[in-house]
Parts: sequence; structure tokens; C-alpha cells
Amino acid sequence: MAGEPLYGNVSEPKFPFKLVANKLGWLAEEIESANHSGSCNALPSMLNAVLIWARSRTATWWTNDVYGINETLVSFLNSILEDVGANAAYHRLELVPRFNMFFITCRNSPRFNWSTQPTHLEIGQNLDFSLQAMFSKTRAPLVADFLYSILNVPPGDRSLLKKFLSTCCMRTRRVSND
Repeated sequence: MAGEPLYGNVSEPKFPFKLVANKLGWLAEEIESANHSGSCNALPSMLNAVLIWARSRTATWWTNDVYGINETLVSFLNSILEDVGANAAYHRLELVPRFNMFFITCRNSPRFNWSTQPTHLEIGQNLDFSLQAMFSKTRAPLVADFLYSILNVPPGDRSLLKKFLSTCCMRTRRVSND
């Protein structure tokens, strides 16, 4: 999804927002419970996992203290994709251990570098999150409405969502010549 505005990649199947949205009633409570898990990384890591699942990020990279909570979340999210059928399973998430930490990425991401010993540059390229891509004119309403619905955020204030994402998510901006 971020691949289209950032890289011009239109060949991947679109994420099935409409098919999965009604199956996520449990997600807001699950993410809220991360606030009480004892790890300061639980909440942002889970929010990033949802963004990757919705294909707004290539990957995220976390310490192993939140592996278990994310393994459970990834399992639930992947089972939803299996349930809705069509091409949805293309967007399955995977946990990828590296250097006593782990990435979360889409199993079929054309941008993720699967090297077992990635360099600093390759790690940075895997973390190509861009708020600019997520909030492009064509993508913003779809992603914002999706996140509003699953996180129970009142609609109408996109600046609230931007602030929420910028404070909760690890950001690595793609350098461009624009």
C-alpha cells in the first residue's frame, strides 16, 4: 500500500480493508491492554504491527520483550486474512528474528530485505515508514477511516490521527529529492 505512493508499485493485491473491518471488534481492547503489560514497547509495537498488516509500513523492529504479545497479535491478524479469503492471505505477517530483536513484516513484501545479517543501511531501508505516503490525497481517507473504526477514535479530526501515529510509531522517513 505504501509501495504505491512511494515506489509506484501497483502490482500487489490491494489490502481488503472492507472485508476485514467488521472482524476487528476485539482489536481496540487488545491494543489498550498493551498499556498495562509492563513493557513500554508493547503499545507502539502492536500499533506498528497493525500498520504493517494494513500495508502502510514495510516493517518494524523491536526488542524481544514484546515478541510474545506480537506473536499472538500477528496470529490473530493472519487468521482474519485466512477467513476472508480472496487474495487477503497475500498480506500475512511474519515475525523475523534478527540480532536478538525481531522484525514484523508482510511475508510477501517486495521491499523487505530478508538477509540474515542485514547492515545498518538494510535495516533502515526495511523501516521506510513515511507519514507522507500514509496520508497521501488518495490514501488518507481509507486508512484514516479504517484506523478510526478499529481504534474507536471519533471521526472527523484527521490531525488527531496524525498526532497519534507520529507519537506512537517509530518513524524513519524516506529521503527524497522532492
